[in-house]
Amino acid sequence: MLAPPASAATKEIQIYLHELTGQGFHLVPPEANAEAGDTIRFSVTNQGLDHDNQQHDFIVCGDGAAPTSPCERKLAFTALIPNNATAIATLANAPAGDYAMYCDIPGHAEAGMVGTLHVAGTVTTKASGGGALLGTLMALCGLAVFRRHAR
Repeated sequence: MLAPPASAATKEIQIYLHELTGQGFHLVPPEANAEAGDTIRFSVTNQGLDHDNQQHDFIVCGDGAAPTSPCERKLAFTALIPNNATAIATLANAPAGDYAMYCDIPGHAEAGMVGTLHVAGTVTTKASGGGALLGTLMALCGLAVFRRHAR
């Protein structure tokens, strides 16, 4: 008997967006790791530590490991997050590769509010069963044609 396929894990990642006086912009941690196929739940906090931060957002861009503007393939993102508030961004069925995580407000990634998501492995997909369904439909059509000619 075959074992059922292993289900992908849900990975929780906490991200903090900091805008520190005299130290610039930061995304903490600057690197995060997951496995291909995981569902990643980013809990993103705009954390004002030494003053009230302005609003920030968060994006995981599927265009590669460097921030792009505009991002052509948003894998996960939030709306603007007020100071000392938290927002959730979810990435289902994470594709293998390295992806930029950053604040998408112009100039913020360049100022240091950037990090990298590393997704290891490969995603295995099961056959959809479409071939079997197509074969069944063709056999039924053939049977209908055969019965019609046999009358």
